[in-house]
Amino acid sequence: MRFSKTTQSFYPEDIEYPNLPADAVTCTTAEHQLALTRQPGETLDFINGALVVIPAPAKAPAQVQLEKIAELETAYETAIQQPVTYMSTIFQADKYSQNTLAKSLVAGSVPAGFYWLDSTNNKVPMTFTQVKGLALAMLVQGQLAFDNLYNKKVAVRAASTVAEILAIVW
Repeated sequence: MRFSKTTQSFYPEDIEYPNLPADAVTCTTAEHQLALTRQPGETLDFINGALVVIPAPAKAPAQVQLEKIAELETAYETAIQQPVTYMSTIFQADKYSQNTLAKSLVAGSVPAGFYWLDSTNNKVPMTFTQVKGLALAMLVQGQLAFDNLYNKKVAVRAASTVAEILAIVW
């Protein structure tokens, strides 16, 4: 196996490459296996005749905080769209369902024979009061998730080391 630092790529030795990078050097199977386990941001280099993994540059705590907050916000978006249980039934609570439910509440009433679909798309007859109850169940789920997000973001901003920041999970 040959490795090029320039392209960070491996080239099997039994194939001729017309444009093989000039810096391609032979490496062992063990070195190739080591390279396959590298983490994102890590690079490879030959040092003293051996292929080694060069760690990714350390990030400043401020950068890690921004990344952690983005990660938490993604987890929040997932949490607020989890199915909710109401009237002993599981209902979808994705963005589309939430928006449709909000539109249903604006009318102030529901027509005769109104129903809402459960998470398996079965019709569940509902009164307007029950529709408001479903909306409340989704609202409570969202509020709990938002409170968790708020507390985690406060903790991230208060953390002073990368290790402290990374220890904060949803």
